[in-house]
Amino acid sequence: MITKVRYPLLIAGIFAVALFFRTYFPYPNVFANGWVNYQETDCYYNMRVITNLAQHFPHMMPFDPYAFSPSGILVSNPPVFYYLFAFIAWVIGLGHPTLHTIEMVGAYLPAIIGALVTIPVFFLGKELFGKQAGLLATAIIAILPGQFLWRGELGFPDYHILEALLSATAMLFLVMALRRTGKVQWVFSALAGIFLTLYLLTWAGGGMFVFIIFVFILIQSIINRFRDKSNAELSAIGTMTFGLALVIVWLSGYRLLNSQIYPLVIATVASIAIYLFSRTSAKTPKMLYPAILVISGLCGLGLLSIFDPTALHMVSSQFSIFKQSGSMLTIAEAQGMTFGSTWSLFALCFYTALASLVVLAYLAVKENDAGKSLLVTWGLILLATSFRQNRFAYYLAIPVALLSAYLCWKIIEYVRHLAPIRREQRAEFRRKSKRKKDKKKQRKQGWNPQTTYTIAAALVIALAIFIPLVPMSIDRVSANTGLSTDWHNALVWLGNNTPEPLPDYPYYKLQPSKDAYVQSGYGVMSWWDYGYWISYISHRIPNANPSQMGAKDAGLFFTSGNESEGNAVLDRLGSKYIIIDDAMNTGKFYAMAVWAGENASDYMSTYYYPDKDGLLQPTMLLLPAYYKTMCSRLYNFDGKAVVPSQVLAVLAQPQQVQGNTIMVIKDVKQYSTYGEAQAFISSNPNYFIAGQSFSQSIVPLEPLASYSLVYSNSSIKIFSYKGETP
Repeated sequence: MITKVRYPLLIAGIFAVALFFRTYFPYPNVFANGWVNYQETDCYYNMRVITNLAQHFPHMMPFDPYAFSPSGILVSNPPVFYYLFAFIAWVIGLGHPTLHTIEMVGAYLPAIIGALVTIPVFFLGKELFGKQAGLLATAIIAILPGQFLWRGELGFPDYHILEALLSATAMLFLVMALRRTGKVQWVFSALAGIFLTLYLLTWAGGGMFVFIIFVFILIQSIINRFRDKSNAELSAIGTMTFGLALVIVWLSGYRLLNSQIYPLVIATVASIAIYLFSRTSAKTPKMLYPAILVISGLCGLGLLSIFDPTALHMVSSQFSIFKQSGSMLTIAEAQGMTFGSTWSLFALCFYTALASLVVLAYLAVKENDAGKSLLVTWGLILLATSFRQNRFAYYLAIPVALLSAYLCWKIIEYVRHLAPIRREQRAEFRRKSKRKKDKKKQRKQGWNPQTTYTIAAALVIALAIFIPLVPMSIDRVSANTGLSTDWHNALVWLGNNTPEPLPDYPYYKLQPSKDAYVQSGYGVMSWWDYGYWISYISHRIPNANPSQMGAKDAGLFFTSGNESEGNAVLDRLGSKYIIIDDAMNTGKFYAMAVWAGENASDYMSTYYYPDKDGLLQPTMLLLPAYYKTMCSRLYNFDGKAVVPSQVLAVLAQPQQVQGNTIMVIKDVKQYSTYGEAQAFISSNPNYFIAGQSFSQSIVPLEPLASYSLVYSNSSIKIFSYKGETP
């Protein structure tokens, strides 16, 4: 057995391992080039807010004109994350932090927060399953790959990892409240409410965890009713947790607090109502109790829709994650997790967690264990949200670690009990004495078979669970997901060689309110993925940013089929410069077409051709509409005139392959001019004109009169726009 003294040392050791993984391997990507390369686009907006707040602490700018052109944006994100980072930088900088100090805090603090998650995970495991399972859960979460590890690594200053820490801590205190009585129960309920509040003031979508706890209380109240157990304590815990969070969030003055207040009001009222229903329906048949809850809930929503439809809309908006469609599906993190991707996110832990979830669901009902019921509810809802949007896998990681650790420890215990026990050992184990001579006698009796079995089982678990995690986690944190050197160089050039967009509103100044802002600056057109890079590094104003503001206009410009259409978009937005990279011209082009309301297959599509062995191989064919777009004309041809030298006429037919319909190329004819190919198509309408090279147009192109190439490197091009419609 591990002594009490060793547990803190083991937890500290696991924390150190977690911190090592999160700092050592990403270090070359974050610092190697002489500048801090944050590892995700949103990080740059967060650092913009943190920098301004730290330099003007404690005043947060209410409005940022540099985040979006032409209107700027309100700084409306919840404040806890920004104040935490800015305060630490402000303290380290003795009230006058340098930009370097702020950027170092922004780089290292996410890794520290990510490693700190191991602490509430250990205590959650300890409360639910015992110290050994808690230690296993801590070890798993320390190196679990995927979204959780990525969002808590060096150079990732985003609030998501803080959400994970605060929500896990809130759940820890909630579990502790459920397993205590008297005054201690109230204390832990209050602590759960406080950390739930901090969580809600960290992420605007925090109503999701209010929903998780609320659903748990409903389910547990039903279990209690069927087990003839009072719901008084459950109701009191829910009322204290939700009610305290409601009061603090209200008093905080957070400008978007309605999105948090309404779910908390409903959850608080419902927690009180559950107690009243339990008292008034004590003699009602148990089978009717769930129906009473459902009918009461529907009546409440009906009344809400009549007297305050805004509140109902606020509550229903929390479920928007379950109905992503259209252009939102072009966002990588908004796409659903699949069973195929679970291995890269959790390895074998996902499947052990699923098995554990089934077992715990049964035990939670059989034993009426509210703590286990909470974990099951937590895990199931996050599983559903992750299958809708894969980014929520960073939340799911904590239940997965706990569930997987539970099953692993049960396996170890089962194997341990299979070990043979000698007769003298049985007698020894029955003795309760702890005298030193008894312990010495036990050691003299030789190696304990149970120890052998336990070590063997632990080794098998290590091979199955931990060995795959280590290389996967190293690969995850070693990957450079920040901006490339080409992008950094291009943005530095843009900042040094273009006029200041807002002379009256310097970049580092505490910005005015939106009402006091006078629109006067020009915009920089690029795809929305790159907007925060443009703002933070170049100190220029993007026409589109990663909150998808301006995404439709950017899509319209880059897919415009003629110069006049493109110019009209830039004139309306007040744009002076355009930045295009190779990804926009190729892999991201489909997303721009979707946001513009176009069909991406009208520009390019995948076709198949049989190789020499008769196997179908994919190839990308580019259609005339693609070469006419502003994106292609600028990036591929620098806005110059083009005369085609190779044009393909392609015949393709649909074919069924493994239940899917694909287009298979049956014939290809090559022509030296576009006119010749058109003449052939006119008499052979089953053929269509296509090309295979991005850099060789199949249609004649006139020069673009309003654009000039002012900068280029191996993957980035910057153009100036003269504002002259031809």
